[in-house]
Parts: sequence; C-alpha cells; structure tokens
Amino acid sequence: MTAPLDIPALRALLETATPRPWTLAVRDGDQTWPASIGHDETSFRIAVAMCPRYGLAEFRFDAALIVAAVNGLPDLLDRLEAAEREAEEHRMEADDAASVIATSAARRRALEYEVTTLRAEVDRQQHFWEGVRDARVDAAESALADSRAALEQVMHEAESFQWADGMPAKAGRVAMQIVAEIASRALAEKGDGK
Repeated sequence: MTAPLDIPALRALLETATPRPWTLAVRDGDQTWPASIGHDETSFRIAVAMCPRYGLAEFRFDAALIVAAVNGLPDLLDRLEAAEREAEEHRMEADDAASVIATSAARRRALEYEVTTLRAEVDRQQHFWEGVRDARVDAAESALADSRAALEQVMHEAESFQWADGMPAKAGRVAMQIVAEIASRALAEKGDGK
C-alpha cells in the first residue's frame, strides 16, 4: 500500500530546493553531452541534475518528465489540498445528514409510540362512554317502565272511580283520556331526556 503524501514535507522541499521554473537544456546533435536540468538565472544557469545520453533517445523524455513534475508539483499539491478539503466538507455534510436521519428516525419512533398511546386512550374512553351511555339508557328504560306502570295504575283507578252528582259517564271518559294523554306526553318527554 502506498503511503499518503506528506504535503507539508513536499512544500518544504520545494521552498529549499533550487528555485523554479526548472528548464531542460540539450545540445542538439551531440549524443555524448548529457541533458541538463536546471534553473536559468539572469546571467548563468544553475544545474540541478544531468541525464546522460548513453546513446539512448529516451534521455530527453526522462529529463522533460523531471522538469514537468517539479514545475507542476506546486499546482498538484494545491489541487490535492483543495480536493482533501472538499472531501472533508462532504464527509462533514454526510455526518450531519446521518445525524439528521438518526434524529428523524428517533422522532418518528417517538411519534409512532405517541400515536399508539393515543389510540389506546381513545379506545379506553370510547368503551367507558359506551358503558355510561348503556347504563343511562338502562336507567331511562327502567324509569319509563315504572312511569308506565304508575300511569296504568292511575288509569285503572280512574275507570273504577264512581262519579258523583250525576256527572255523565261520557264526560268522565273524556276527562280520563285527557289525563292519560298528558301523562303519556310527560313520560315520553322524560324518556327522551328532556
């Protein structure tokens, strides 16, 4: 596995090495003279390295690669550091997103629990009030039955009552019907809860 680049060490080497830009110098037509890698000052050349020819044509490519690599290294390091900063920003954004997702999932679970709890409470309340309603209906039906029994008793007594002073029997029956109607309405109102 390749070790990670030590960017500060590379920058320190660039600062202490021969100034850039480095250039390549060759003597055309002379196969014995090495290629010179160096830095051109105003009046002289500082040689950094020599690439011998040994009769090979590749020397010029090797020397050109060294020059291009050294001259391009500062830009490559800048780009690498920018990419690492961007990667770190994305990692932090991903961590933030993961945190938001985890918080949202926990909140969703809490809300689901709350919904379940509220549904259970609604069911409990519904059963309670259904029981109260049933008890009230039973009590109202019982009271209505008692009132009807009392009415029937009163009507029975009224029928058997002997009217005094020659009151016509027909008038007595009409009076009894009126009393029965009033009593029936009162019971009906009481049964409706009014």
